[in-house]
Amino acid sequence: MLGKYKNATEYAQRRGLSGAVGKRFGIGYCPDSYGVLANHLRSLGYTSAEMKEGFLCGEGKNGKLFDYYRGRLIFPIIDPAGNVVAFGGRALGDEKPKYLNTNDTPAFKKGRNLFALNYAKNSKEDYFILCEGYTDVIALHAAGFTSAVAGLGTAFTQEQAAMLKKYKSKVVICYDGDEAGRKATNRAIPILTAASLEVRALSLPVGVDPDEFIQKYGKEHSADKNQGATLQFTCLKRLFLDCKNAVSIPTALPILHRIPKTEKLFISPKGLH
Repeated sequence: MLGKYKNATEYAQRRGLSGAVGKRFGIGYCPDSYGVLANHLRSLGYTSAEMKEGFLCGEGKNGKLFDYYRGRLIFPIIDPAGNVVAFGGRALGDEKPKYLNTNDTPAFKKGRNLFALNYAKNSKEDYFILCEGYTDVIALHAAGFTSAVAGLGTAFTQEQAAMLKKYKSKVVICYDGDEAGRKATNRAIPILTAASLEVRALSLPVGVDPDEFIQKYGKEHSADKNQGATLQFTCLKRLFLDCKNAVSIPTALPILHRIPKTEKLFISPKGLH
């Protein structure tokens, strides 16, 4: 589908979302036209009411349907059983909102699903990496960090924490490196610990998200080649605790368990230790 649209193809290639990665995550594109999807769904027998209820199309003042996701890269939201239950659409330029997500429908509730959990639950790692955006998760998976998941445009919920706990006992929060990301991290920590999950939080450079960091440094950027990126942990009592071992963030994730206990702050349901 992407190959037919040069602007979408170029964007996907630039962001590392094409090829095998794009296939694995089912990434597509909704043409920048008001009725392509509506007309296609109508040809398959779907009614206008069904398209609106599924948050695929809206209705204009003239009574005609328009495609919600027109001109956007499409990310299918797949539940743990492998069913496509919703979609996220990412603007290719500076259009607002940057991300447009399916509203709650009879088949989907934002606060009860997580992007890429269908893959991440099967990762050999004993922890999840919790991110903010789809592209962050995909960049981490492409770099070999296959336990990454993301919320769906709402504040992290108790239901999402319970879903994570069903499959693993630990979570590493890897939100954006800005003030909003730090606040979101502090909100998520008590929700995760209340679900009996052990929590670590990883801070990124200010203004950088995981996707951008992976694109800049890459997984192969080892501790020996470190250019100053520092592994840090966040908790409710102390915002940041710098580790003595300076390592790049992509490299740090698989070796967290090797860092001496005296050099890290670890949050568990039993408190700080």
